[in-house]
Amino acid sequence: SALKLGSGKLEVMPLPTTIATFLSKGERMYAKDLKEQAIAASENIGGIMGWLAVTVHPIVWADSGIKGWPDVKGKRIYLGPPAGGAAVNSTNLVRSLTGFEPDKDYEAIKMPWGSGTQAMLDGKIDVFFRPSGIGAAAIEQLGQKKQFRILDARSGDPKGLEEFLKPPHRFQIEIPAGTYSSQVDNDKAVMSTGGTFNLAVSSELSEEMVYGMTKALWENLEEMQQTAVTLQSIDPEQPFLGANVPLHPGAARYYKEAGIEIPEQLMPR
Repeated sequence: SALKLGSGKLEVMPLPTTIATFLSKGERMYAKDLKEQAIAASENIGGIMGWLAVTVHPIVWADSGIKGWPDVKGKRIYLGPPAGGAAVNSTNLVRSLTGFEPDKDYEAIKMPWGSGTQAMLDGKIDVFFRPSGIGAAAIEQLGQKKQFRILDARSGDPKGLEEFLKPPHRFQIEIPAGTYSSQVDNDKAVMSTGGTFNLAVSSELSEEMVYGMTKALWENLEEMQQTAVTLQSIDPEQPFLGANVPLHPGAARYYKEAGIEIPEQLMPR
């Protein structure tokens, strides 16, 4: 998707901070055959804002016997799709909290999101990773089958968690009590981790259009958050949280007019 955005085949997308880094350097999934294409694509992308977009939901069924991170040893863990940053993040989180290595201490499973959800519903997975906004329908969908537990990061190695959270795009996040009706022990908050995204656009979009998009977003944020619970993590006091894509000129124009200081590294190319 990031390659398509940078080639003009997509015009707008939520771009994970980690993927933006891989793209700009031609690393990870781009390194083998797409390095030059990725770097070129990264130069044709502009940002609008950065925000805390996803919270990791490591889910197990309430009757699975898995109550904390030490219990995942030897289990079947769905990490995310085979290509992309989610599976990398999940693998690193498991390693940080437990010291467990994929396909040595547990069975690492990677497949598309839809297939992973279905496999969890069919009982073919023991631990299901799903990064999403807090209160997301994708998580509620699992609860339609039976009660689930969200593994609390505090049940893992505290030093490993501290190390995992060192990169500036990673955060410790509390999932409030009562967020999910089918969550066991949902009278207690759960501590998890999460990461930032850029709201990114193709550089081919006009300055006037992106200026209007940015203005509409910030001037209608409260209404948006009332109708989309997963957008409540957008913080108007931190419009560049985790952002690592230089702003589109249209977005930069809005912030200048609004008197919002733009970090030097995010100034338009």
